[in-house]
Amino acid sequence: MKEDIVRKVYTEFFEEDKRLCGTNASSIEYITNKKYILEALNEGDRVLELGAATGRYTMMLAELGYDVTALEYVKENLDVLESKIKPGMNVTPLVGDASDLSRFEDNSFDVVLNMGPLYHFPDHEDRVKVVKESMRVLKKGGKALFAFISNDMVFVTEALNYNPKFLTDEDINYNKESHKVRDYPFTVLTVDSIRELMDECGCVEEKMIASDGYAELLENQINELDEERFKKWMNFHLYMCEKEESLGASHHLLYITEK
Repeated sequence: MKEDIVRKVYTEFFEEDKRLCGTNASSIEYITNKKYILEALNEGDRVLELGAATGRYTMMLAELGYDVTALEYVKENLDVLESKIKPGMNVTPLVGDASDLSRFEDNSFDVVLNMGPLYHFPDHEDRVKVVKESMRVLKKGGKALFAFISNDMVFVTEALNYNPKFLTDEDINYNKESHKVRDYPFTVLTVDSIRELMDECGCVEEKMIASDGYAELLENQINELDEERFKKWMNFHLYMCEKEESLGASHHLLYITEK
């Protein structure tokens, strides 16, 4: 993780506090992840959220009464999160790096949410550290959820939505043989490479979820749906999101494992 790149992403490139809300398309990832996060929890669980950003998931869980430790790398994001904490909420906000959780003892948390750090570690060895640290602090029988960005859907949206030069010979943003997209400003992985990483770390896949599906590719069309049609689209998305064939067609993926 390079500090200057990560901080620039969240202070100059994107307004993180609005990323998971505001439009139909931008809310799909949050709605989907929320469903699977809540399914992983039991009453009274202690939660560690890594990459808590401005607190979308932290605040949702705190409002439901969970004890949440929110670790965030970018201080500006954590400042926003802290401003949302209400009296009576059991939230501990901390600045920190997900690859070093030495401040926490082994088996400290019932659920670990790794909801963004793995977007920012282009080196495989660092990704291994992040996963292993998450699993180290997780209690036996607890669930860990890891978010990833999919190489293949990034290729599609870069080629068709964002970068007119992406498919030209002079463009350097992907390897023309392997179709691996350049890891800047985000680290992107194929479904196979995600599974290889998690297998190497000793994780057993319970589920892998297509968190947002076609949301970014079809953003304009999805945003034009009225409330009733959007509900039906969400029902279809949730029907599809656990299917193997959906994983390569989603910008964000959620890997779920139990210790």
